[in-house]
Amino acid sequence: QTMFDNANDGDTFILTNHVYENVSLVVDKKINIISNKSATVYASPSVSQKAKIMGITETFGFYFTPNSAGSVLSGIRIIADSCSNAVIVNDADNVTIKDSRIVGAENSVLVKNSEHVTLSNNDISKATKNGVQLLNVKNSDVLKNNIHNNGRSGIETSYLYNSNILRNEIHHNGFNGISMYDVSSGNVIKYNIVHNNTNGIFI
Repeated sequence: QTMFDNANDGDTFILTNHVYENVSLVVDKKINIISNKSATVYASPSVSQKAKIMGITETFGFYFTPNSAGSVLSGIRIIADSCSNAVIVNDADNVTIKDSRIVGAENSVLVKNSEHVTLSNNDISKATKNGVQLLNVKNSDVLKNNIHNNGRSGIETSYLYNSNILRNEIHHNGFNGISMYDVSSGNVIKYNIVHNNTNGIFI
């Protein structure tokens, strides 16, 4: 966390070790977090000191704040058993999460109050609730992900606007492949392969 806090906007962190334990990192500036060797990050089930100071009560592996606009998370395997979320994007715009394997937590990826967020080419599985949860999200893209074996829905949305859910494979989730609730408009859901869920797409 200290390295992140001391970084400059636009800095890149390359995770080279194979395993990182008890990770709970707040991303509070524009940072690229990448792995060229498929590093595995085990998210901490405890609230970090930095999170406590910021009034954050959820447990997580990575938390993107409003100051993290433009950040990228790429190529990382995140294991988040016993956590609230593996990745949280809260009020942060232009964040990209790609080419990663994200496993576990209540909701593996939570995006809320954000715009221009891209989730692409990720494998997202084994959340006790939803693989991806989008709450009050605009102008964002969920593309080419494999979302499977989650306890509730593969993707659950509320108040989703002008966003695209395209070319994902969404399967073997306990409830719906895709669940859309509350007021939503201007969205495109096309070219997804949705199978072996209790319901395919629930709007």
